[in-house]
Amino acid sequence: MKIAIIGAGHMGSAIARRLAWGDMAQPEDIIVSNPSEEKLNALKTEFPGMSITTSNIQAVKEADLVILAVKPNIAPDVLMEMPLHDGQMLASVVAGLTINNITSILSCKDRYNRAPAMAYFRVMPNIAATIGRSMTLVSSLAANPVQLKFLTDLLSPLGPVMTLPEEKLNAAAALASCGMAYVLTYIRAAVQAGVELGLGSDEALKMTAQCVIGAGSLIQEKPSVQPSMKIKEICTPGGYTIRGLNELEHAGFASAVIKAIKASV
Repeated sequence: MKIAIIGAGHMGSAIARRLAWGDMAQPEDIIVSNPSEEKLNALKTEFPGMSITTSNIQAVKEADLVILAVKPNIAPDVLMEMPLHDGQMLASVVAGLTINNITSILSCKDRYNRAPAMAYFRVMPNIAATIGRSMTLVSSLAANPVQLKFLTDLLSPLGPVMTLPEEKLNAAAALASCGMAYVLTYIRAAVQAGVELGLGSDEALKMTAQCVIGAGSLIQEKPSVQPSMKIKEICTPGGYTIRGLNELEHAGFASAVIKAIKASV
């Protein structure tokens, strides 16, 4: 299975690295295309067997799977340039670009206004893909079960993968992708509070990060257990935790989180 990754920016390079480190693809199976050579050379140094090129046409020509990882403003031009054909698979990680957008663009360059007969995927990792801890979302069109399983298995080195209908993808991304920024905002605020209370910033950061990891792990360990049940276990009558929770409620913490996530769709 030959894989072409179009774009070697932060996400394209992260995907190339994680796939090369995974079990589903070898570096020799991967070719990465990018206009400038600096990031390509970095990948080549790290994975000598990986192919690199500045030509999208060359990258796509013999690929079974094409992963589009370019900036949204140039995605239409790149799609028009690539010689995609029937039987290939196309996976886009371009933000805001729907599968319908992709097929509409591709149909424009066909004399019969027909997009290539291939499996189309829309993939949304988050920033934690660089360390293999992403929650990666996948939607598809015209993909058979074998193709869908192949792609989800291929992307597993980025972190857990979840498939869902594309109409739910924006809402899911608000939680799984934009949500990373909201969690980091909480961490930043907690560290600031810790410093004000006399802790060193490094100490406060380590404590807060582990607190977030621990809270997430509790839910992952028993997904059927609602967060409210764990909160109840932590709080004791008249204790410090319930006082802090009440302050969060008075400040509209839950409402602010809900509004932020809804605003991200």
